[in-house]
Amino acid sequence: MVQSTPSTISEVVVERLIIGGLGLAWHDGRTILIPYAAPGDRLLVEIKAEKRRGVHHGRIDTIVTAGPDRIEPVCPLYGRCGGCQLQHLSQEAALSVKRSFVIDALRRLARVAAVDAENCVWPTQPVQPVVGYRQRAQLHIYQHGHKTAVGFHAPNSHRVIDTNHCAILCPQLNQLLPPIHQAIADLDRPLRLSHIDLACGESGLLLALHGRAPLTPPALQPFVTGDNCLYRVNGVELSFRAGNFTQANFVGNQHLVAKVLEQAGSGHQALDLFCGIGNFTLPLRQQFDRVTGWDLCPSSIDLARQNIVNNGLSDIAIGHADLFSPAGVTQLALDESALSKTDCVVLDPPREGAALISQRLASPNRIKRVVYVSCNPATFARDTAVLVAGGWRLHSVHPIDMFPLTHHIELVALFVRS
Repeated sequence: MVQSTPSTISEVVVERLIIGGLGLAWHDGRTILIPYAAPGDRLLVEIKAEKRRGVHHGRIDTIVTAGPDRIEPVCPLYGRCGGCQLQHLSQEAALSVKRSFVIDALRRLARVAAVDAENCVWPTQPVQPVVGYRQRAQLHIYQHGHKTAVGFHAPNSHRVIDTNHCAILCPQLNQLLPPIHQAIADLDRPLRLSHIDLACGESGLLLALHGRAPLTPPALQPFVTGDNCLYRVNGVELSFRAGNFTQANFVGNQHLVAKVLEQAGSGHQALDLFCGIGNFTLPLRQQFDRVTGWDLCPSSIDLARQNIVNNGLSDIAIGHADLFSPAGVTQLALDESALSKTDCVVLDPPREGAALISQRLASPNRIKRVVYVSCNPATFARDTAVLVAGGWRLHSVHPIDMFPLTHHIELVALFVRS
């Protein structure tokens, strides 16, 4: 059993950042992981109790000497609010760090040789702007005595940080924060609400309240434009509702879809797994004779089908399947006869990755390409190991900075047959 040790203040030098945006340093043979550190920082750090054998978390007490990439954060709540982790890094440094996250995951979890990882992972594609870009958010509500906090969670906590303005939230949603605070304060029982989903499109605002009082307060009604919003990507219009998954950065999504289409090529048939409302499914039809999308969420499936109709497209089918269950994967009819007609499979799983799908794709088939979209380098690397063991070759990985000022990274990877 690992014994806890009291906190101590020690001087360390940060070597680099690792996945999660934590600074990596060593002291007396111990590994120290430090939030809000920058490469090259010389710090006085409070070394906290051991989390696992030989690994401690640290808290910055004093910046003795700042690393060359450290800058001033843009938000006064930085460090208290858990939404951003890299505001203290220059953009150039953040782009480099995020590429290293992907390379590190491939080396550690997929056992990709260092030189191969360096060669196949491209420089991170920047996305502008780096502030005011986020078009979807979830506000949490918590009551402290007679005071109600409305905002975002503190780092590694469910404590709610009261927020009247967010640096990465788009202007349309930022303008909602003051009236939302006032409306929640005016409720007789604020704790009947747990959180609020906010979203905006190229037109319209969506607001969904969650809890035992799901009705929109009258003070917020003027801000809600209806049940649906829409955005455009690669020549198609996609409608969505509050609660549907959409990329939070519409400018970044343009880059993302363009990269997927570039890597997917063209041909007779494409499969789009975890298709959601059709973000890739509909654009893929421009390059393939037929496209089939699969997803689990009924409301997303309904919207994907409606989006197909609204855009006047044909030869696109949307099916319902649980892609995290063996039965759901079997439902896809991923047998030799079906796969022999499929030129490309696009995967865009949530953070959990696509373990079962990867195992099925690793078995013999005639698919030419797999395009894997991921927001989690760790599960992507895990699935990469399965695909490579099944005869696929990791051709290229393109990181995209969809979430500036945070440690999160989106990537598009292409697998081809060895």
